[in-house]
Amino acid sequence: MNKTDRVEMMQKRTIQLTVILVVFVGMMVFLVPTLIEEAEAKIQGKAMAAGGGGNLFSNIVGKMSEGRFFEGPEDFRGVFITWTTLPIYPGGPEKGTIEANFGNLGKVTFSFNHPSSGPNTCEVTHGPGIIASCGISDGSNANVSFLVYRGSGNNNNNFCDILPKIGGLDQLKIIREKLHC
Repeated sequence: MNKTDRVEMMQKRTIQLTVILVVFVGMMVFLVPTLIEEAEAKIQGKAMAAGGGGNLFSNIVGKMSEGRFFEGPEDFRGVFITWTTLPIYPGGPEKGTIEANFGNLGKVTFSFNHPSSGPNTCEVTHGPGIIASCGISDGSNANVSFLVYRGSGNNNNNFCDILPKIGGLDQLKIIREKLHC
């Protein structure tokens, strides 16, 4: 093997190594952000007591069946509850509840679920005299919001609260039946 053959062989190896490094770095440019996003998956939650009149949150207890609380649940003068959860391992699920008393009307339970795969879900359960709703965003960094206020509590139907103010109409009975008030 002469000197020229050695130089050509070294040039081929250098080119092959360069191509491999470029492909590797190119893959990492796309792969690393995806891994970081999964590693930073979280739920940021907020529950709000609306309507005033002494209907504030108290005796707040957070429980996680999957994942962990990173912050909170924190009480802001009984009007807001905020929290942040993280999975135990990157891409892992987060599932938990926040329980609180709402004024003198009873307990409200906020449930949220951020599975490893599939849609994020939320649910709120409560007793009579309370109206509540929830919403949760999709994706690995989810936001969940709960709104609670005093009302009839009949099937979470706001129209049921308005009907007594109309008064005296025969159609109200039919409307109440249709709305399940």
